[in-house]
Amino acid sequence: MNGWNVQLTAQPAQNPDFNVLDLGFFNAIQCLHHQITARSIDDLIQCVEGALKNLKWTTLDKSFMSLQKVLEESMKMDGNNVYKLPHLKKDIHLKAGHHELRPSCDEERY
Repeated sequence: MNGWNVQLTAQPAQNPDFNVLDLGFFNAIQCLHHQITARSIDDLIQCVEGALKNLKWTTLDKSFMSLQKVLEESMKMDGNNVYKLPHLKKDIHLKAGHHELRPSCDEERY
């Protein structure tokens, strides 16, 4: 893909809580691609490629931070998906000048 190093990794089937794509990546791309009308498959491919190129790195970074916290909260509940995800204040961290979001996992859970 034009200089990109893309690697495919299997995501958990039917489990949006543990799927980073469902946690924010698809929504971000969909918003960008809906700004242009696709009238053919080639147009759709161009829209998606354009959306990927225009997607800010912070969007993907925030999605992975959410994933890490979802996994941590699930571990606290012994693998159950009945948990309350704490507010991560991701945008506040970015505005404060943190260029990478590096969430930590509670040592007891790890």
